[in-house]
Amino acid sequence: AFFRDIRAEIEAARPNAAKERIDINMIAVPPLDPQAIVDAIERLGDEIGDGLALVAVESQIVRDAIGELRQRGVRVVSFISDVPNSRRERFVGIDNVAAGRVAASLLKRFVSPRSGDVAVVAGSGTLRDHVERRMGFEQVMRAECPHLNVLPWIEGEELAGIVEEKLSKLLADNNDIVGLYSLGGGTRGVIDAIESARQDLSVVTTEVSEHTRAALISGTVDAVLVQDCSHEVRSAIRVLKALADDSSINEKQERIRIEVFVRDNLP
Repeated sequence: AFFRDIRAEIEAARPNAAKERIDINMIAVPPLDPQAIVDAIERLGDEIGDGLALVAVESQIVRDAIGELRQRGVRVVSFISDVPNSRRERFVGIDNVAAGRVAASLLKRFVSPRSGDVAVVAGSGTLRDHVERRMGFEQVMRAECPHLNVLPWIEGEELAGIVEEKLSKLLADNNDIVGLYSLGGGTRGVIDAIESARQDLSVVTTEVSEHTRAALISGTVDAVLVQDCSHEVRSAIRVLKALADDSSINEKQERIRIEVFVRDNLP
């Protein structure tokens, strides 16, 4: 759902970008597949243009592809999920460590004063944004929540069906789970598993979709952390244009905020 919104925002940005003589080409690749990313870059060849905003996974072949683009003079920014140990020039997205810390702070308040286990659901350990959110989450949990035990995360490959299957098994096998942080991907599967299990859980998840909206209203989910995909798309375009033109970047304008929604402030 999140990347459907991203694609819609890219399409919406085309008319204004065209007025500034910017042509936007959008390519979708299978999720969590570094070779598909490299193949897409190679197929573009010299048609790749002046700049590339890349949603990438952590992989040496992706880092090498970014390095080759930079050698050719193509400006590269990582988008949504970072590849910090590459030659990308900037990252456009939220502070994911901070997002994880916010999720932990919220869950600490929702769960209190109960003790028990906390489940974590992610898309993949190859996604830097998911790794960083987990890092921030554990920082707060370990420092401030000795009564809560964070379980090894479930990797759902960004697919609702896999998430539902794995989480349903975990909930069936563990009656001590009192909280859950879904840090990205397959959220519909998280919601379906929780509703089927009928356990009393405090839940923080990501991105507002029709499923998370309904789950917030029903009380299945307590809070949703949101990144403004419209801002992220516009920021990526502005940053790439500034890099291509060797012009300055307004840092304050390009800072992507983390928003928190509960049932009472849904947009």
